[in-house]
Amino acid sequence: MKVSVIVPIYNASRTVKRCVESILNQTYADFELLLIDDGSNDGSLEICQMYTDARIKLYTHANRGVSYSRNFGLAQARGEYITFCDADDYYTEDRLEKTVRAAVDTGADIVICGHYTVYPKGISEECKKRSGFVNQAYIFESMIKNHQIGGFCWNKLFRTETVKNLAFPTSLTHHEDTYFFVGALKNARSIYSYAECLYYYCNTADYSATKDLNRIIKDHQSVYTAGLQKIIRDYDLQGKEQACFRMLIFITSLGLKRRYKREKGKNQEVINSLNDDIKKNMGCYFASAEIGVLAKMRSLIKMIV
Repeated sequence: MKVSVIVPIYNASRTVKRCVESILNQTYADFELLLIDDGSNDGSLEICQMYTDARIKLYTHANRGVSYSRNFGLAQARGEYITFCDADDYYTEDRLEKTVRAAVDTGADIVICGHYTVYPKGISEECKKRSGFVNQAYIFESMIKNHQIGGFCWNKLFRTETVKNLAFPTSLTHHEDTYFFVGALKNARSIYSYAECLYYYCNTADYSATKDLNRIIKDHQSVYTAGLQKIIRDYDLQGKEQACFRMLIFITSLGLKRRYKREKGKNQEVINSLNDDIKKNMGCYFASAEIGVLAKMRSLIKMIV
């Protein structure tokens, strides 16, 4: 078997059918589809149980989070390559065919494809202009500048040998996929970027309606900083690699502070926490040659206003 596709599922009854069928209808057929139900209570499991395709392996367990589900899928995977899909997203029909062909033809341990972001009122493309090999430095820099590569795992195909000793940290609720991806980068001998959008990332819910901003801000240290700091610490990132993640902390903290300042009932301790992360990491950002002058000016204005 060539590919293991891992899909963690939790209360995705409105979208899981679209996701599963986009995978079953691939132009490339040599794969297993691992559906990992994370204790759904909205009928998602029952929808998955309706499928009789022999390529599907369905598992269910009590709710323990997306990282646990992905790790469970990794333990069951038998393919030469491993890839992921979130239950509310879906593949183009040739997603597997083109990424597997790129991996085989180039010998790359990781193949990264472009993706579409689906918004309520339109679709945007996040994709490199040319296919080709990329290095870790390029990837880390791109994570600051745009979302073409990103820290997410759903737009990537991994050689199983490259990730066999890795796991998604169950202690994190944010950046757990980035943690896994950085580990894979450290193990990979070569990474290939395929310049075509082959994945639909559905960002269709209104953020303010689906997320408790006050909780996110209150948990700033544990939710955002902890994940990025864990990556720096566990992978012993130094030099430019560490600087890239410190810049991510700066960008995230600055954005959260601007949002929080518009909220009623602001907590000064939260603002102080955000300010601390901004001050600690702003030096890396403004000293970086990879960040353009206009971007730095916009960030400076955000800090003042």
